[in-house]
Amino acid sequence: MILYHNWQLVDEYLTYRRSKGLTDGTVELDRSCLHHLLQWADATPLKKAPQIEPPFQIYVRALCRAEGVPYSASHRKKILKITRAFLRWLKRSYPSYRRITEAWIDELDIRIQSHKEAKPKGVSLELMRRIAAAPTGSITEERAKFICAFLYLSAMRITAFTTLPLKAVDVEKRQVEQLAKHGVRTKNQTYQTTYLLEVDFLLPIVAQWYEKVAAVLPPSGLLCPAIDPLTHEIYHVSRPSLHRATNFRKQIQRWLAKHELPYVTFHQFRHGYAAFWKARMHSQAERQALIHNMMHKGDALIDSTYGRLTNEQVADFTKRVSLRGVGEGADSNSELAVMKNQLDDLTSSMNSLLEMMNRSQAKNRGRDDEEEGGF
Repeated sequence: MILYHNWQLVDEYLTYRRSKGLTDGTVELDRSCLHHLLQWADATPLKKAPQIEPPFQIYVRALCRAEGVPYSASHRKKILKITRAFLRWLKRSYPSYRRITEAWIDELDIRIQSHKEAKPKGVSLELMRRIAAAPTGSITEERAKFICAFLYLSAMRITAFTTLPLKAVDVEKRQVEQLAKHGVRTKNQTYQTTYLLEVDFLLPIVAQWYEKVAAVLPPSGLLCPAIDPLTHEIYHVSRPSLHRATNFRKQIQRWLAKHELPYVTFHQFRHGYAAFWKARMHSQAERQALIHNMMHKGDALIDSTYGRLTNEQVADFTKRVSLRGVGEGADSNSELAVMKNQLDDLTSSMNSLLEMMNRSQAKNRGRDDEEEGGF
């Protein structure tokens, strides 16, 4: 049983966070994570939290989703990070909670062991083939397959995806407008136009679903719409629920388990996108395009988090690099490859510059025509 006063404190903290201009998605994440703290404390006042057994960080280690799947290490760390921020706010706001020491709060952390062999976080292309080949027995399962395909092709974050309208997507151009004017909820309110991967066995799944939904809903309708559980018909909702992602996750999990396919998180599709791209990337310009499509401000996360190499991949790349230095003419071949990549980067930059100049000239011609017409 959750103590009501503890719940009030969390609710007050969420109100404070909302007053700082944070998005609904961020506040909802705080609420979800702090709910674990409330469940752990049970009927004990939070001011006595250091006395509760087992310690909260041990409790968090054992947490599982409703399906019995353990939370990822990164999500457990996020729960503890949000809890530490909440407790520090509590100490600042209420003198009676200052007995909770900084040393105890600092202990609320989980150290991820780094000595273990790196394992790929992303969905592999082979698994996507199996997902694409899995049969669907209902429109709900058809939607589940579409979600898997689209998330892999787009690298979209789940909140942005669940708020994406039809008019923001052009399947033929492989274009996705993650823009404020379409009501798309993006992380940190970062908006840009991104592009889908060209994967021949996944694009038809996306195109067929788009046509099905577009035949029923207006352009403002959601690409991933609501489905009536009784009639199994698609219907329009003016404002998507904050809990859509949770419902989709459960439906996808049931469908994958039905066909003996492994459990996949939404973010693993994003990791799979990065791994697919990095395995085929040959120039700095292509690297910049990857950063753009993943809606990052820099490349630090691309290297440290997404598409990390396994030991087998590192061994393979080491062998390739080594072979470049063996044999007559190897050095010159390597230099030629570097020069080719530099030339590709220069060509890409020149094309971008020419495109900008053409757009600028077109705008200037338009202004001249307007001025001439005015006379």
